[in-house]
Amino acid sequence: DYLDTLLRDDDSIRKTVTSILFTYFRNKATIDEIIKSLTEILDPELRRVLQITLTQAYYQNGIAAESAANVAVEYTKYNFHLRHVGFINAVLRNALNINPVEFMNSLSKKYKKKIFPELTRRWNYTLGAESAKQVIEALDQEADFTFRIIKEISEEELKSRSCVKMDLPAWADNYNFYIAKRPAEIFKTDWLELGKIYIQDPATVLAPSLLEIEASDIVADLCSAPGGKSVALSEKLNGARLIASDASEKRQRLTKDNFDRIGIDQVVTVASATNIQLPENSIDKIIIDVPCSNTGVIRKRPDALWRFSKEHQSELIEIQKNILESAAKTLAPSGSMIYSTCSIEPEENELQIQEFLNTHPAFKCVCKKTLIPNNMHDGAFAALLKKES
Repeated sequence: DYLDTLLRDDDSIRKTVTSILFTYFRNKATIDEIIKSLTEILDPELRRVLQITLTQAYYQNGIAAESAANVAVEYTKYNFHLRHVGFINAVLRNALNINPVEFMNSLSKKYKKKIFPELTRRWNYTLGAESAKQVIEALDQEADFTFRIIKEISEEELKSRSCVKMDLPAWADNYNFYIAKRPAEIFKTDWLELGKIYIQDPATVLAPSLLEIEASDIVADLCSAPGGKSVALSEKLNGARLIASDASEKRQRLTKDNFDRIGIDQVVTVASATNIQLPENSIDKIIIDVPCSNTGVIRKRPDALWRFSKEHQSELIEIQKNILESAAKTLAPSGSMIYSTCSIEPEENELQIQEFLNTHPAFKCVCKKTLIPNNMHDGAFAALLKKES
């Protein structure tokens, strides 16, 4: 929220803050453990000074480690009591003598398990050892800048901007994705402004790719903001009508902006997916990309690792269940519904769908798929449900 509100219009600062925050969360266990090894008693604000500084010193090359420490000391001098200056200086000088990789290797395997987030401990059980290893390795990688071609751009032009076509599996349904090796080059063009491209991860088209649409259909994306899946659906309409709905008025303005920029003439509304303002049995095709724990998008949202809790997940599962119930009533007989998340947690995915099917005998699951995050795409889950006539 901080990045999307207070810093939304200041790109230079926003990029710097985003880089520091995400790099910190990717390496939170190491940074916090090193600080803990050097001092046990620390004011939260002073701790943040150390966390930011060590993030820059250990993991970023835009500033020399010594310079980062000097900036932190000066910041402390002007914003805290003078007695804290020597303390921060001493802790940082000691920290800069520590190699973070060697430090973590020196810890016992049993201890390391305790300091990493709950998710990394449970994935071995929920995903299996091999998939868990793949997810954890993905966490250490910054996601590539990927985008999808919507309007024609010549291969020569794409190549001149260092854009490489992605070779994706069948689930991507022939949507054309590219990696921008030099993202700054993209913003020198008018591609985004003219709606020629849409910046998104390939995993976002998993759900739309499962939906077959006929020209006579009324299609509803009930959790649409900021419009990524709706934009993908719009390319398959062939005359069908699309309703893009979401509970957030602010985020729906982004959906409307995306529609206008690309030239999509479809309905954008604001309504809660748990209380859908549409007649029962009226929609032929529905997609619900429900709120979730975001554990599939850890490359872009490494903070999700540390925000996860069973309590919060239980709240999300209840919201998901309510959205499913509401959408099921709105779906017409013989209609199809896509349930999707950007989570890789079974409780939000397969188990949620199974519970729904157990209590809704008129529905059957036609197919379902889970994507595990890797170096090419985020994680996602999608299930295609069919309602009997």
